[in-house]
Amino acid sequence: MVDNLYQLRNQDQQLCLHKEVIACWTAEGYSYSGRGEIVELSREAATIRLLEPVGSNGEYPKGKAVRVARYADHSYWSAHNCVRPLGPGAAQPLNWF
Repeated sequence: MVDNLYQLRNQDQQLCLHKEVIACWTAEGYSYSGRGEIVELSREAATIRLLEPVGSNGEYPKGKAVRVARYADHSYWSAHNCVRPLGPGAAQPLNWF
């Protein structure tokens, strides 16, 4: 368990502006995830501009911004509401389920 928490913290520390990530969030009882780029970053959250359409009914088109909790925000962060880095040098995404 401690190794997983350490990995999560390290993944979160890799986040920076314009980095390509996987954003995971929930809305109206549904879970969503998609590739995006970080356009705003604070200690508690990241705003992600989607690089692909997400949702079966087009709820989240390419270019839409979504705000997702970062690991430091323990009130809102979860495996369904988080940001995971991608790309060379990034830690491998954890197997959540």
